[in-house]
Amino acid sequence: FFISNNTSCTNHLVETSGPDTISVDCIRIDDFCTQNNVVPDVMKIDIEGAKFWALEGMEQTLRQNNITVLVEIHQVYLADHNITGKMFADLIGRIGYCAYDTRGTAIAGDEVTKHSCVILSKNKVPAAIFEVE
Repeated sequence: FFISNNTSCTNHLVETSGPDTISVDCIRIDDFCTQNNVVPDVMKIDIEGAKFWALEGMEQTLRQNNITVLVEIHQVYLADHNITGKMFADLIGRIGYCAYDTRGTAIAGDEVTKHSCVILSKNKVPAAIFEVE
């Protein structure tokens, strides 16, 4: 369930329904890409804390392709759901990707969850990936 509260600009996932919740249909990226015969070049994952599970749901697609993935990290949400930096690093390594910060610097192992935004890629990302000219 997704909670949408008119008094706050921070909406997030919740495990039970309530007066301000919305049920959201979901599909794994692996299934979506297979069903629609598509492979994205770039993905942005900002799904209010659930990106670890989203990455699990796209393992096959990521392994078989070279997709650049921008991931927003919610450290508190991950910690509240017992997702450690090591678990995140193991998942990234299992799919054959590396993590980089927004300046293009490699992020070692479990340090990935200490950043608020990371880029996942099989190849080194440009140092100025977010510079706008």
